[in-house]
Amino acid sequence: MRAAAAVLRDPRAGLDRLAERVGAIREAGGRQAHYNVTGDWHAGLARLLGPAALDEAISGFDDVWRQTVDTVSRHGLRLGRGAFYGWDDGDVAFARTAWCLARVLLPEAVVETGVARGFTSRVVLEALERNGRGTLWSVDLAPLAGAGTSDERGAAVIDPLRSRWRLIEGSSRQRLPGLLSSIGALDLFIHDSMHTRRNMVFELTRAWGALRVGGVLLADDVHRNGAFDQVIRAFGEPPSVVVESDDGEGLYGLIRKPPL
Repeated sequence: MRAAAAVLRDPRAGLDRLAERVGAIREAGGRQAHYNVTGDWHAGLARLLGPAALDEAISGFDDVWRQTVDTVSRHGLRLGRGAFYGWDDGDVAFARTAWCLARVLLPEAVVETGVARGFTSRVVLEALERNGRGTLWSVDLAPLAGAGTSDERGAAVIDPLRSRWRLIEGSSRQRLPGLLSSIGALDLFIHDSMHTRRNMVFELTRAWGALRVGGVLLADDVHRNGAFDQVIRAFGEPPSVVVESDDGEGLYGLIRKPPL
């Protein structure tokens, strides 16, 4: 009933939900993608960013992560895998990587898809605040979970950081093309919305076209299908790395755009 009501309210977004849900169901029973995984996140990220830059960038993350977890915990919310109406809270390794990227790249423009409680959003915003520059645009289509969803979404993001945050309601198919066109050059893109092949290929391909030289795509849960490998080959096999999540339950990947 909630899905039918959503289609009536916004037919395009509703059909996007339906298409991604069908894709997720189809892929759930299939074989997961296999990648050459870098067991050490530090070594993998150092290959893309350089070890000296990475060692300097990591400073401060542990404190920010503790503060982020504390902020959400004070709301009395359960944390972890599947805690946000079936969606996962941000993994610490994924968040750490997003922090390092934001600190090294010194981005003016960061775009992410998928928010949930906003763990990754908070970490990126904290990095931008330390940099003294940059804006985060977050494209998010809230789950059809009923009462309480809106109260939990973005709960990790504290008021002092919200001046750098632009939360855009809607599916990435609706919002992402226009947003990227309006921003112009993109420094960092973070995919953490629906992890279907259809959606991942769409988002990563669109973001790659807007990404500046030296910019990075960061994608969560790349093990679920072969989309990440597909776009790497389509992009001409630029520098990339796949890393295991902190809890060992998934993989995330990075691609850096090389000079032409």
